Amino acid sequence: MGTVGVGMGPPAAKDASEVIICKSCDSTVNPSHTPSIYIRATELKYTIYKDTPFEDLVKQNYEANIVNKNNTRSVVKGLEQINFAGEKAFTYTLDSSGYSGKDNGFTTYSGINKIIEVKHNGIFFVLIYTQDQTFAQILSTFRFTP
Repeated sequence: MGTVGVGMGPPAAKDASEVIICKSCDSTVNPSHTPSIYIRATELKYTIYKDTPFEDLVKQNYEANIVNKNNTRSVVKGLEQINFAGEKAFTYTLDSSGYSGKDNGFTTYSGINKIIEVKHNGIFFVLIYTQDQTFAQILSTFRFTP
């Protein structure tokens, strides 16, 4: 197995709103060709979605993703509720090359991507990862801190 690289933006890890974990990645990584875990955190109180119920926001994101034919080729597995890191969450799997949420959009690995959307302490997390045993193992250890 190769090295797992971790990238964060902005530079200070404590201030990061996103983290990208990939095998053998560096600053020249092309997200559409690199299997990865992409985690984005958005503090909802600073967005127009601050009063939107979590379930409604997830449904809006799901619908925005499946209608965007520039990014999504097909739905592999539809929207379902799960438990993730002790929180109610929602997941779906797409054959896609990007994420098209209502709040933001970005390029992802071009292939089968699993998306998990979860809210914890007012922060909305979007986790997107390429179906890969190593990435699934990493995410199985994910925990929220109080």
